[in-house]
Amino acid sequence: MNGIAVWIGKLFADRRGSIAVKFALTVPVIALLSVGAVDLMAVRATHGQLQSIADNAALAGARSLTLAADKVLAEERAASMVRAAMSEWPGAPKYTETYTVIEAKDGRRLRVTLNGHRPSFFGSMLPPGGWNFIGDATAIPVGQTPLCAIGTGGNNLDAISTVGASRLTAPDCMVHSNSNILVTNTALITASAVQTVKGATASGISPAAGQGAVPIEDPFASMAFPSLNPCKAQNPNSGQQWPIVYSDNKTHYLEPGMHCRPVTVMNVTTLILKPGVHLFYKNLSVLGTARLTGDDVFLFFNNGSDPKFTGPHIKIDLIGRKSGTYAGMVMATASMNGGDISIPGTRVERLLGVVYARNGILSVTGSGEAAGKSDWTVVVANRIQLSGTATLRINANYEDSDVPVPAGVGPNGGIMTGTRLTN
Repeated sequence: MNGIAVWIGKLFADRRGSIAVKFALTVPVIALLSVGAVDLMAVRATHGQLQSIADNAALAGARSLTLAADKVLAEERAASMVRAAMSEWPGAPKYTETYTVIEAKDGRRLRVTLNGHRPSFFGSMLPPGGWNFIGDATAIPVGQTPLCAIGTGGNNLDAISTVGASRLTAPDCMVHSNSNILVTNTALITASAVQTVKGATASGISPAAGQGAVPIEDPFASMAFPSLNPCKAQNPNSGQQWPIVYSDNKTHYLEPGMHCRPVTVMNVTTLILKPGVHLFYKNLSVLGTARLTGDDVFLFFNNGSDPKFTGPHIKIDLIGRKSGTYAGMVMATASMNGGDISIPGTRVERLLGVVYARNGILSVTGSGEAAGKSDWTVVVANRIQLSGTATLRINANYEDSDVPVPAGVGPNGGIMTGTRLTN
């Protein structure tokens, strides 16, 4: 550009040529420069517009990179925004689009790449083939709300319900229902966020439930649990009528492993579960004023067995597994025909870890606050039901506990409240 300007200057300084010749020679050059300048300005504006569209699409799509929406939805939302913006852009360039979900240690992110092409003046001879430019943006969700209660039941179930004067309290995490949420009388659900796939009652939920959420798959649906069938073959007297009874008002210790006979704790007796996996083929009953405790334990209840925490003055204090296959789990039942877990309100001091009822009901009954002393709790059940004046307190102090949180729940799942660009 500077060389041409110098040449033009020398041409005008040369007194030997005629003015007409000089003019005839310089006008095409000046015209070429002017057209080129306009073309460059148009290219820069097009590139800026394309980059802006890529930025906005990445930010919009990244909002879906949560447990409640898979990566396909994130890509679809970004693509929808790109196509809408392009349709409203007069003279938009031709483009190709690429959407990529990147898995990283600090979370998933969405990259949007738009390769644009526009012909140049002079039949795309300068530059040859026309102009090519790229809009490239990557965005990541931020401001996560942990997921701490999931009612997995679908269809038209009330997958989460609080009736009477009961309370479900989760001040620092999210409550999600794959169907409806029902709150009646003076019952309440309070959480950092509440969402439901279908409907929710208009009152008693704070904040108001977001409706039309994407269903959340059971995060533990593929978790395998050991078979307790050997109990039947090895112990013919393993029926519910043959319990092992702890009733002498003393403290007893139960080794981990397969418990083929029913276990009953009663009177003012304390049963301490030793660290490990405890597999109950028949019922575990805690009655009277008995106490059941365990640190670094996982309790699994087989088909046909349930925990019976029914004593009027019992105390339950359980801390989940800290390592191994069931790290983060504290209690589960995976019966094909239900398998319920009933918690008697104030009688349960701690349930630190995941409480899981794959096809059953997690119910909190009676009065008082359950699980309030836990650093954190996560509940995943086909249905979650609270009644009476009982309260289920779900804490989210994950960093204060040495019990790890499984993938898909707690801080490893949930919804994001915002997004930001990373490049």
